[in-house]
Amino acid sequence: GQANRLDDGIAASREALALWHALDLDSGNDALNTLNNLGAMQFRRRDPAAAEQSFRQALALRRTAHGPSAATAALIGNYARALQHLGDAAQPVRYAAEAEAMAHAHAGASSPLTQAARVTHAELLLQLERAADAGAVLDAYSRGDPAALPASLRLRAALARADYEQRRGALAAARGHLDQAQSLLATAGAEAELSRPRLEALRARLVQ
Repeated sequence: GQANRLDDGIAASREALALWHALDLDSGNDALNTLNNLGAMQFRRRDPAAAEQSFRQALALRRTAHGPSAATAALIGNYARALQHLGDAAQPVRYAAEAEAMAHAHAGASSPLTQAARVTHAELLLQLERAADAGAVLDAYSRGDPAALPASLRLRAALARADYEQRRGALAAARGHLDQAQSLLATAGAEAELSRPRLEALRARLVQ
């Protein structure tokens, strides 16, 4: 199953990291790519603490070796999401904002990379009760033609928009976005299970 494949992949990545270390290649591109892949697998395995550690090491290497770029923005965004799933929004919101700005500069305003960073940024702003700031980020997302984006990202965006509309008292709009999120669950893959608790919590708030 998926979990077994992830476990095998994680074990293989750890072996590869041990090899790069033995060869004194800890700071090379191979080690960087291995750490990035390891973090992604750990995140999908729902181990955000391990993913945070891998992404943090990868990000330190990438900043030193490559500086700002679309790939660096992607890694900052991944790191922000791992931190986000550890529960505290104050630290990852800064990384999400950096990822959004860097992706915008290096990949363009409507790129999937920029849009993904925007969604993470908006989610974290909502977590921090900064609804007006989240609304501005979500408006930028909506201007970027979301229809072409993966269902998993559109699901998260619909939930963020439902949360935002509920906070400002626009309950009909919030329900509309929640219905949209519900319809995206079936095609959102692994992200659906990560997002389902959020959807249920929002629905409970809206039917009070």
